[in-house]
Amino acid sequence: DSQLQILKMKISNLFTILLRKAEFTKKFFWTSYIQFNSQNDNFGINSRIQWRFAPLSDLFFVYNDNYLAENDFIPRYRSFNIKLTYWLNL
Repeated sequence: DSQLQILKMKISNLFTILLRKAEFTKKFFWTSYIQFNSQNDNFGINSRIQWRFAPLSDLFFVYNDNYLAENDFIPRYRSFNIKLTYWLNL
C-alpha cells in the first residue's frame, strides 16, 4: 500500500530566478526572486532590503507574495516580515 502511494507522488520542479540584486552602498542591499513550484502550482515573489548596521548584524525588511498558478494566479498569502540579527561579542 505504501509503495503504491510512492508511485503516485508527483515529481516537483522548482524554478528560481534572481530578478535583481542591487548594492546601494556597502551596507545597504536589495534582492528580489521569483519562484515556481510545479508540485503544488505555487508562484512566489520574494523581495528583501538588507541593512548591515554592524559586523554580522543586519536588519531585513522582507515582502513575500504567493499565488496559485493554476487558476488565474489567485493570491494565496502575502506577508511583510522584519528580521533583526545582532552579533553579541561576549
